[in-house]
Amino acid sequence: VLHIATDNKSHRRLLTHFYLFVKALDPVAQRESLRLVRNYLHYRQPVFCACLRAVQALETEGGGSFSTMHVRRGDFQYKNVKLPAEDILRDIRDVLQEGELVYVATDEQGRDFFAPLAAHYRLRFLRDVQSVLRLEELGNPNLIGMVEQILASRGRTFTGTWFSTFTGYITRLRGYYGFNKTTSYYYWAKKKLQMHGPDYPVGKITSVFAREWPVAWKWKDLELEAKMMS
Repeated sequence: VLHIATDNKSHRRLLTHFYLFVKALDPVAQRESLRLVRNYLHYRQPVFCACLRAVQALETEGGGSFSTMHVRRGDFQYKNVKLPAEDILRDIRDVLQEGELVYVATDEQGRDFFAPLAAHYRLRFLRDVQSVLRLEELGNPNLIGMVEQILASRGRTFTGTWFSTFTGYITRLRGYYGFNKTTSYYYWAKKKLQMHGPDYPVGKITSVFAREWPVAWKWKDLELEAKMMS
């Protein structure tokens, strides 16, 4: 048994990802640990099956592809990234194609909030794909968020919320599926291209948890497997 002490008062916290604080010195063992998490620590199969139906429907409607977003609002504690829709639009205009079909995973209840984006893109939300998802077959409404994460991970591009671990797992899924890291963005201009940067945190980084890092999936054999699986 290995116990790693944490103490918030003395700023000793493991507020980071598993692959950044537990690492094997043997590269083969390290890859095996990453492969183990990717292949076996995931959502149940019915969640993926439900999502696949929605992905196929959106691809058909979008003429072969669609982009995705995650817009975290609600009780999100990081107020500086709860931006007005006009600011979000400004920061994603060069990411999305005019008139593109875009699936938006969000906890924002007021659809009027997205009016500035709807003027340029064909927005779709959970309610628009519920009939093909057949969520009642999952038997648990708490699985909806998991379905949306998988769905959002399949976009041509993905734009998420900085500081959101919900967004973070979507970007990791995209890595598992073989999407290039340069197809993932944040709609906060200050961090817009963070996923295009280093594969591993270097230097003084105060919020390592705020995003995922490609070191979790960018190993040659893991990448090859991802291409075969996608």
